[in-house]
Amino acid sequence: MSADKFKELIKQFDCPVVLEIGTRRVARTPSTVHRDWVPHAAKYIGSDFASGQDVDVVADVCELSTVFGEQSFDAIISCSVLEHIQYPWVAAVEMSRTLKVGGFMFVMTHQTFPLHAHPHDYYRFSKEGLETLFSPQIGLECIESAHNYRAPIMSNAPGRLRRAAAPSYLNSTILVKKVSHPPADFKWRAVSDA
Repeated sequence: MSADKFKELIKQFDCPVVLEIGTRRVARTPSTVHRDWVPHAAKYIGSDFASGQDVDVVADVCELSTVFGEQSFDAIISCSVLEHIQYPWVAAVEMSRTLKVGGFMFVMTHQTFPLHAHPHDYYRFSKEGLETLFSPQIGLECIESAHNYRAPIMSNAPGRLRRAAAPSYLNSTILVKKVSHPPADFKWRAVSDA
């Protein structure tokens, strides 16, 4: 799984500086911070769009480079956050901008999952969707992507799908390495393989 590989790869840094996005603890729930993944971190920053428990720095993920500067982190972790970001393509570029060349980023989000944190639950992603967002266009090289935790989807509605027609999964993950910096004037554009 990508998380295990991330934990292994991050060991190559002596004292990494790590950013985790989306660390704000929801009332009466356990912490979701992954600090134990990088116990040798020189600095571990928990960030979220709103202040709260487990948040060190309040920052909009779509403006990370404005808050932290470019190429500031050896590693970035984002778990169960991307689906709540209104403009994930902007967030992906900003995450790449703040990651140092040679650094690693692990992103886990949902491929199939019940609505949660509604009304701020915008997207679901396949591993191919993550590969498109966290792509060479923004200086990232995919090391590994996966679908995790198979979960069949069935409808209770009469006359509707009563059995799973195709595989579905709770999560999708991607592990990337930054190999180059996105151009300052980068804009997303469609690129055809044809």
